[in-house]
Amino acid sequence: MAGPTKYRDIEIRGVVYADTKAVAEKFGVSARSVATALKQGRAQTIGLGRGHKATMPVEVRGTVYPSAQSAASALNVSDKAVYQAIGRGTTHLLGLNANRSIPHSAHKARSRPITLGGVTFPSQRAASRALGFNKEYIGRVLRGDVSNPKQARQRIIAAAMRFCAERDRAACETQQRMFGSAA
Repeated sequence: MAGPTKYRDIEIRGVVYADTKAVAEKFGVSARSVATALKQGRAQTIGLGRGHKATMPVEVRGTVYPSAQSAASALNVSDKAVYQAIGRGTTHLLGLNANRSIPHSAHKARSRPITLGGVTFPSQRAASRALGFNKEYIGRVLRGDVSNPKQARQRIIAAAMRFCAERDRAACETQQRMFGSAA
């Protein structure tokens, strides 16, 4: 088994040092701390202190900013907006007010109609609520995220049949009030 790794010609922030001992003396840390930082790929943080947060360069439309904060101030947006754009992969839209120009109707949910027992609901959530279940229940059943999927599907069908019967009964009662009873 080989001994510990010997680091030589270490470059930190543009300066090359002979070994871990030279780096440790320059930055006032131990040689072991230097070796650990090099092993973990944190050479640029050596000597910056414990609470130092590494900055991440951000590229927006070909311009590279050294950090999200500098990109935010240059583009006149919040730090949060920069991080959200990075997460969404839309950094090219930062500072263009692109999100404000999209009409609100374009931000609608991706819900799709669902038909159960002959009744069409605007979404799985609406169906769950109308049939008396938890708002996520039908979606979980359709994905198979329940302990007994067959029994759960039967519960949904039974609830849909009750819903239809109640709706039809209410419609019949309304007709009887409007036109009188047939008896």
